[in-house]
Amino acid sequence: MHRHAIAACALLALFTPFTLPASAQTPRPTRSRRTSSKTPPPAADTSGPSPFTEKTTPIKPPEKVMVYAFSPRSDRIAFVIHKTGLKKAIVIDGQESAEFDEIRPLGGKQSVLFSDDSKRFAYAARRETTWLVVTDGKEGPAMQSVEDPAFSPDGSTIAYAAMKDGKPVLVIDFGSGATINDLPGFIPVQRGVNSPLAVSPDRRHWAYVAGPAASPDRTVIIDGKPSGQFSDAAKPVFSPDSSHCAFLAKTPKPAGDPDEWIVLDGKKLGPFQNLSALVFSPDSKHYAAIRGGVSGPVFPGTPQPRAAVVRDGAVTGEFEAILPPLIYSPDSSRLAFIAEANGRRYCVIDGKAEPAFQNAHTPLFSPDSKHFAYAAEPARGVAVIFDGRPSPAVNDIANDYALVFSPDSNHLAYVATMNDGTRVPLLDNKPVGTPSRANAPDLSFAPDSTHLLAQNREKIWIDGLPVKQDRKSASAAVFDSPTHLHTLITRVEKINNWNVQTFYRLDVDIPASPGTAAR
Repeated sequence: MHRHAIAACALLALFTPFTLPASAQTPRPTRSRRTSSKTPPPAADTSGPSPFTEKTTPIKPPEKVMVYAFSPRSDRIAFVIHKTGLKKAIVIDGQESAEFDEIRPLGGKQSVLFSDDSKRFAYAARRETTWLVVTDGKEGPAMQSVEDPAFSPDGSTIAYAAMKDGKPVLVIDFGSGATINDLPGFIPVQRGVNSPLAVSPDRRHWAYVAGPAASPDRTVIIDGKPSGQFSDAAKPVFSPDSSHCAFLAKTPKPAGDPDEWIVLDGKKLGPFQNLSALVFSPDSKHYAAIRGGVSGPVFPGTPQPRAAVVRDGAVTGEFEAILPPLIYSPDSSRLAFIAEANGRRYCVIDGKAEPAFQNAHTPLFSPDSKHFAYAAEPARGVAVIFDGRPSPAVNDIANDYALVFSPDSNHLAYVATMNDGTRVPLLDNKPVGTPSRANAPDLSFAPDSTHLLAQNREKIWIDGLPVKQDRKSASAAVFDSPTHLHTLITRVEKINNWNVQTFYRLDVDIPASPGTAAR
């Protein structure tokens, strides 16, 4: 999903699973850059007329717009408008909300959260000293403060933490009205800091680490019930189907290092030493964690044994170090990760070590789980390793080494930075379009994998050919079918000698073969 869309309001720190803190990440080794000045590979000619049929439909904004937010499906715009005095209101689909003293940006960015299907919306607002969450225009219960809300993936449920009468609570709204759940023993943190509260993907279950702030004793509360006593515990993790809850915990021993456990649905598994990076498989039937051998363990101060993977309770492999995360394939049958030895890094797929490089980056499985790819850094440049075979090295790979598989798993795309500093998308290691110095685009495929879409804030390219409509800012371009896409755009235009921000819906029809299609 396009990073400049309202998708930036996707699940925020309050509802994210446990991950290592930034200070715990192993630093990336430095590498030498390629300095030769080879000409970038030849690219398709884009100087001719556009093969696309483009239609723009004006969207009339309300008056006194302060900020705006696009929905994930690029079919709605939420406007925050200025009212009399310092009051503010929200306008969505032409409907204006009640006035508020403050409408808070969520996650410090967009002011309105849309559900993934764009059908529902929510925002946090203040009226005098009272905070509330407004969902689909309906005001929720009054609170002293509220955290950022989050929708379930299907949009049916919304949840958020809040403070009521000086006590922390969790508000869950299933669509028929909000329920307020007490959080006894919950240790509040400053808003914006990763909270120890976890909420299941379906927003129907919750868990958190509880205990007196001045005491090291901890328990984990799951759906209001305690799940054991521990000397320390990490943030709980829910399975994708919301049916399981697991966490890492620590118990003291009379002598020696404390025992560490994986606690799954209330059952202790172990003991182990220095656990981290707990993750469930996509089908929710398996779990894995790293034992030892990482920089910055979950529980600092514990000596590190040789690294291994704990997979469904069994310890497998032995490594000098393992770097999080652990990556399951979409069908949950395969597992991959990056390991380290003698200052070099290598990918481990299904327990088999790939060749070592100066650096290697998080692997990616294809949608059908049959293929894998990752970016690696030999002595110079960056290469993409596909099913164990390296591509020719380029100077760099944009967007944090992002690789994208097509839905049919037959193609792999990424944005390469060439030796002269220009960037160009590569499809199956071949350039698509003309190299340029534009901001690195995000890549995606048509639903049937026949077209490659590249987009940044200013431009859209389809199979390497530019859509002619420029844009100052835009929502994600969304495929409605393999031959049609749409997006919402905004520009600053001169109207009656005034600079006016205008909004449009842009529809693009795509011929069967406009350029270098993924066929």
